[in-house]
Amino acid sequence: MEDKGKIEGMEFWVDSDTIHCLIHKNFDCMVLEGSTLEIFKENIKALSNGEYLPLLINLTEVGRLKAFQLFGILSPCSPFGIKVPPRIFLVKSFFVKMVLGFFCVVNGNAFWNTIYVNAEKEIFHEGQRFGKINLINER
Repeated sequence: MEDKGKIEGMEFWVDSDTIHCLIHKNFDCMVLEGSTLEIFKENIKALSNGEYLPLLINLTEVGRLKAFQLFGILSPCSPFGIKVPPRIFLVKSFFVKMVLGFFCVVNGNAFWNTIYVNAEKEIFHEGQRFGKINLINER
């Protein structure tokens, strides 16, 4: 692990060529609507260091309602306004995964977001996929 930046209730770090964002259960969703969203973007920019790294947003510690709220804020491409690959969301139940998947299809974000319940093997494959994207972008 390296390069940590922190917002209260949220942690960022880079590990194995993946930007990790862990959201704790005490995180207040309304904070992301203000200047904290800019801090969130700046953390992602700083950690990516100009590379096209996958962004893993871990929602396993938050409840269902908070997971839905955070997904609504963080899943569209528009809040980032920066070069960020499709986001990988880690949730704690298949029900939450189904609801968020439906939300993606309805809002047109299905291409940009990947949702997993147990992500160890899937994250490895996503990392390989984004590694190939980096090689293509460098050419």
